Amino acid sequence: MPKYGIRKTRTTDSEIHEDLLERRDVNFIEHFDPFEFSKKITRSYYAIREHVWSKGDRLFKLSSKYYGTSEYWWIIALWNGKPTDIQYEYGAVVQIPFPPRKIYRTLVEDY
Repeated sequence: MPKYGIRKTRTTDSEIHEDLLERRDVNFIEHFDPFEFSKKITRSYYAIREHVWSKGDRLFKLSSKYYGTSEYWWIIALWNGKPTDIQYEYGAVVQIPFPPRKIYRTLVEDY
């Protein structure tokens, strides 16, 4: 994921999280704001290849299969709006956007 170091963070410390905070014995939890594709990315034309999620699939494996490297798994995750493997169900259609390096450069420039 590009540029985590400069992303804004949020603090979870409200009453609705009281039980969670008590269980963890902390006063607050700090986490990064959600990352989203910029409008420039989603409106741009990219080639899309579809993959049907099946037994044994993992985001890093799809990245390796379609991009030749496992390092761009997060592009597939962001594009599909599902950041972890557990969120994909068997039979679900996963969009694989191309070219990954162009998407990465656009994200880094916009961020």
